[in-house]
Amino acid sequence: LFFLSIFTLTGCESANKSARAIIGHTYGIIESSTSYMTIYFSKSGNANVNFKNGSESFITSHFTYEIAGDDVEIYYDYSDYWIETAKGELWMHLTYYPEVDELHCLGDVMSRID
Repeated sequence: LFFLSIFTLTGCESANKSARAIIGHTYGIIESSTSYMTIYFSKSGNANVNFKNGSESFITSHFTYEIAGDDVEIYYDYSDYWIETAKGELWMHLTYYPEVDELHCLGDVMSRID
């Protein structure tokens, strides 16, 4: 019974470290004051993206996200902000690593900012 209790508690602890831990937090890659990208994952399901690379920049909340296990997928929303062919399409796929609280995308690592 003792070992079963430990296993159950450990299982619950691991379950709390799922990709759902990103909700309500900002993750990003910050190289400098003129080169960064951050994503805030709102509780409402919107992803607010803030991007800057030299003179290029944009800030928008016109993305949504879905979480399945450790996979996080960000989609263009259905607003008129996007062209018709982009609406609802996948923008970015991320993988959450709970042991280090990071999101990874094609070799890039997004760390938790807040």
